[in-house]
Amino acid sequence: MEYITNTFRYVVGLSNKKSIKGRIMSEDKEKNRTLLLVQEGESYWVIKWFDNDEYIITPIAHSFLQLFDNDEMV
Repeated sequence: MEYITNTFRYVVGLSNKKSIKGRIMSEDKEKNRTLLLVQEGESYWVIKWFDNDEYIITPIAHSFLQLFDNDEMV
């Protein structure tokens, strides 16, 4: 539900949050952050924590095999 609310706020311009797209690895509810696998550059991926108050997170629907096996990265 929070994802839908944040997306709506972003679309109508009510949010100052940045948008990030990645594969959700874990969530830390206590610190309100999400661990994401995100693509940096053309050839590598990194895992980073992103603060849920600063980012609108769009999950990647692809499996890990599709992410690393396919030439068409997200």
